[in-house]
Amino acid sequence: MPLSFGMPRFSTPERVDETRIDEDFRRILSILGDTCPFRLLPADVFVDNIIIYLDVEDIIRLRMVNKVFLTITEEPSIWKRLLKRTTFPLPPLPPCSRYNLTNLTNLETERLITRAVSLDKTWRQAYPPFLDDWNVETYFHVNSMVFVPGGRYLIASVRDQANFDFQIVVYVLDHVYGLVPIAALPTRAKAYQLEARYLSVEKAPETEEERACGPREQTRLDRAAAAQKKEKKRVLVPGIAISFICSRPKNPADWQKIPDDYNGGFDMDIDVPFIHECFCVHVNLNDLEALVGSRMEPTSKQFRYAAINKGPPFRQLIRLRSRSTFGPTSICEGDDGTPYFAAVKSEQTIVLQPFDATQGAIEMRLQNVIANRIHVIFGLRILPEQEQILVVRRIEPRPNHIEKPAYSLALYNIPKNNTTKVVSMDVQPEREVSFDTDELVDIQIPAHDAPLREDHSFRGELDREMYRGRPITIFARTLNPNGLWRLTMLPVRIQRPPEDPKAKLSPYFYKYSFSDSAEVFTITAPVGKAYVLMAGAIRSIVYTISLTDISLCPKIVGLYRYTDDVAHPAPEQMQHSRHSPVNAMPLRELDLEMNGNRIAAMAWDETIGRLCMVNEGDMRLFVLDFGKGPTTDPQGRRLPLRLPVPPESTTTPINGILVTGQKNDAGTAGRVPRRPVNRRG
Repeated sequence: MPLSFGMPRFSTPERVDETRIDEDFRRILSILGDTCPFRLLPADVFVDNIIIYLDVEDIIRLRMVNKVFLTITEEPSIWKRLLKRTTFPLPPLPPCSRYNLTNLTNLETERLITRAVSLDKTWRQAYPPFLDDWNVETYFHVNSMVFVPGGRYLIASVRDQANFDFQIVVYVLDHVYGLVPIAALPTRAKAYQLEARYLSVEKAPETEEERACGPREQTRLDRAAAAQKKEKKRVLVPGIAISFICSRPKNPADWQKIPDDYNGGFDMDIDVPFIHECFCVHVNLNDLEALVGSRMEPTSKQFRYAAINKGPPFRQLIRLRSRSTFGPTSICEGDDGTPYFAAVKSEQTIVLQPFDATQGAIEMRLQNVIANRIHVIFGLRILPEQEQILVVRRIEPRPNHIEKPAYSLALYNIPKNNTTKVVSMDVQPEREVSFDTDELVDIQIPAHDAPLREDHSFRGELDREMYRGRPITIFARTLNPNGLWRLTMLPVRIQRPPEDPKAKLSPYFYKYSFSDSAEVFTITAPVGKAYVLMAGAIRSIVYTISLTDISLCPKIVGLYRYTDDVAHPAPEQMQHSRHSPVNAMPLRELDLEMNGNRIAAMAWDETIGRLCMVNEGDMRLFVLDFGKGPTTDPQGRRLPLRLPVPPESTTTPINGILVTGQKNDAGTAGRVPRRPVNRRG
């Protein structure tokens, strides 16, 4: 990729040797020294007239030349311009005004872009390496965990040392003091099947405590209520929606019959009646960000008092109870901005709950596609743009018949309930297809990350078209033979009719269907091994375990990345010097030695390429980052720290690299030169 100064880049049919160009460019600057015309140009000319034609990787190469260019490329306007003209999805930030284009700091903007580019570049290598690793204390034993998209917040189900107290803990990772537990919710039993997403919900009704507040606070509340009435629209609170399931004995005396390692997410033969509860709670992001951005030490009294004054962090939105185990869940925002939560309550029933005071819950009873055969829901995902629910069902064999199970894919329209009561109804699919394949288990339908309708971060100010029309992938594990199964559904662009009210906002929409565009791909596991998948919409993590290892903390044998580079090519703005190997398999081994560790919990965030692991019996969190961005110290200063450019300086060429600094008595530059390494991010 050539460096282009003062002119736009034009694509050429031939690949250019970028390494040679980098070396030639540095050599020219080193030879010319102070006579180089570029060194005579003011910094404003570089910022406003030259760097505007460079992309991210060009700017990173430019700043590696010397400290003058390093200082110039840290100008905030450079990265803000890059952010505005970006045409590929960037990692999400909390959808509040603190992270809009105006309030984003230079370091945050640079971190967003460089993380995305370095992750994509690293992920497409033959053996993707991790670029950074660190470990921190979690203060609890972690049962399971999941990332909020963007990797800033980690939601974990934890327990104490005595295996008696259970909690849901919200950790913040990108904090100046490392990993900080910012909020905790006690649970009556071990929580499992966690799911978390950014979601804005309607503000809760005023409580008795708020009514009894002081005069000054009441005046503020009255003004807010008057403003809400004047605008005649509901007030939405940005936050994190967290869903989880808890299973506990119906009779408290039966707790003694439950083993300490019981986990409701696994099939365990325990002859005790259970009560299964499904929860969905909401955490106010404004309160979390106020604590995180305060830079107060988390162990200080000031931090504790500030957290207490915020009030209870969790607000319960949904609580479902059942005698049978709950199935998959799905959290999303509808195309009209209405938040939805869906959960499989029984083999053929889906509970759909809108987070809207004017709409009630709906129990959808799915009808069988094949008579006299049991149908079990194995997976679901809400498709907001086409206002439907994608459901995967397993059709069990008939009794006393030697046959394999069949599977079906169906699309159900999202029904409406304009009452406040729960409504049960039989629903028929708009379209359903059945098919035969290997026996499938652990079906996952990962959702693409997309900005909220009322997203007040930088993503709400950019073009949303980049988040639409992306393939949907259904993953599963196969049995006999053991392996991975993947089905990809491609969207079809459909024109909206002129009378459609949504046509003014968007003249077309994307719809997924079961056409010939659906592609199936399978991979067979090595002999004696089984694959375990942490699915992502684009980037997934796969690890192998032994078929004979049935423990809750399996020993990991191998770790792999999984991405279809054909279905998800590199964006045009990411012209990497290293492209994916030709005809490479989507499953590639990661450059990481697991040493046969037994893993108690793992979490993967595909948006920033962050993998977290907790070993069995350990309370440390090991973090691996496959993307790289600038870091800061507790005072918010960029690392590594460096001295400013002296007013009277000399330029000394060292090994083809310009090093600017005061001369000492020995006649050499006072600063240690930056080693000319090949940066991976």
